[in-house]
Amino acid sequence: MNRLAKSLLVGLLEDESKVIALYGGGFKPPTKGHFEVVKKTLQEHPEITKFYVVVGSGVRNGITQKESTTIWEIYKPYLSDKVEIVEAQSPLTYISKYAEENPNVKTYVIIGTREGDEGDAEDFIKRKQFFEKSESNIEVLNIVTAGGVSGTKARKFAGESKEEFFKYLPSELTREEQDQIYSIVSPILKENQSTSEEFDYTPYLKSLTSYMINQGLQIQPLPKVKFIKHDTENASDFFGKTAYYNPDKQVVTLYTFGRLPKDVLRSFAHEMVHHKQKLEGKIGGGVIKTTNIHDDPFLREMEEEAFLTGNMMFRGWSDKSNPHKMDTLHESILNENEDDLILYPSIFKPDTNILVVFKNNENYENMKPLFDEYGYGFYYPENKMIILDGEVFINSSLTLNDLKFVEAHEVSHLLLNHTGPYSEDDEIDADLGAYILLTNKGLSTDKLKKEFKNRHGIEFSEELLDRVKDKL
Repeated sequence: MNRLAKSLLVGLLEDESKVIALYGGGFKPPTKGHFEVVKKTLQEHPEITKFYVVVGSGVRNGITQKESTTIWEIYKPYLSDKVEIVEAQSPLTYISKYAEENPNVKTYVIIGTREGDEGDAEDFIKRKQFFEKSESNIEVLNIVTAGGVSGTKARKFAGESKEEFFKYLPSELTREEQDQIYSIVSPILKENQSTSEEFDYTPYLKSLTSYMINQGLQIQPLPKVKFIKHDTENASDFFGKTAYYNPDKQVVTLYTFGRLPKDVLRSFAHEMVHHKQKLEGKIGGGVIKTTNIHDDPFLREMEEEAFLTGNMMFRGWSDKSNPHKMDTLHESILNENEDDLILYPSIFKPDTNILVVFKNNENYENMKPLFDEYGYGFYYPENKMIILDGEVFINSSLTLNDLKFVEAHEVSHLLLNHTGPYSEDDEIDADLGAYILLTNKGLSTDKLKKEFKNRHGIEFSEELLDRVKDKL
């Protein structure tokens, strides 16, 4: 499995005597809150010999990885010569692979939280569980800062007021350095806000809707779509709304201020899955009493379906859209920095993560031989993760039901403790286990039953379930 991570690492394996800290994020842009996390970590943990700030490739309101890295380099002289800024496609993947490839190096994963912020606290718990179950040499540190500020608010004021924006930068900076950072982000944000407000979503919404219908998504009759374009207060709130669906009125509402049109369209795809759920009679009429997925397992299932199906639909539509039908501006907005993976907990086994990887991920070519050998996906025990080939689901006739079948099949291998080499009996049992898992969740088993004889040479029968039902 080492070939999966080689391109992610910083040089050779670290000396075992070193203590490494890794702090990953989008940092769009880096604020004084991010700065304080690094500063406080180094003060409280002088044993750290190298501190890597891992900047992700995502784009926020036009601010790219390049701008974020440039700003961190301005901050560096005020921190420590232990600090190094590195760029990665996905900070989460980078950190996990770093720890995996350096098993004898003590590794701190740094997660910053704002004092009194419940959302940050919940996020810390989730990330801590993810990292600490991945590698034994990882220790997750919660670095709490007072009065921390979000990149969302920094972006808001960078597009409106220089003096307000300066409040979000480290106090150690000179006025010249403050001006330099403002000159980096302000033109981008002002242009992005203008583009977002002037963008004509209509042809793209029509095209995306047609694609979803052609892919078999039952969304007719279509809902109404409402745009909220000037809600600056919501845009400045880190936990502000991006979109929502009213099942009783069948209306999709989209918030656009300060957002890339691509992100708005992805939100639309997500909400259209909720519309499908309404037409199926699953939601609406007060069925769901909370907006917190931790309080309602059914809501969690509905959100998982919307998240996964919406993302897959949007990604498939993006890949199949003809860029020659778009002008240069629209093409760059739509296709720049396309997402390269989807990560979510399995609906069948929540302590196991599902990673759907696409071809523009830097590790896809390394994984391709494994996909070719094992089929649509495989289990990665070091990270307790099932990795699936996203390309086969967006470039073929395969559907979400097929994706869930593959997920259930791989989870069945885990539940049935299949640890040996390939075995036809194990494959049969994994399909039977998948049938039980899918049935328990009310998901389709039609494809499984139809393909069972082609896969195993015998007809499917519920009597065969006796082989596995007491083992799941």
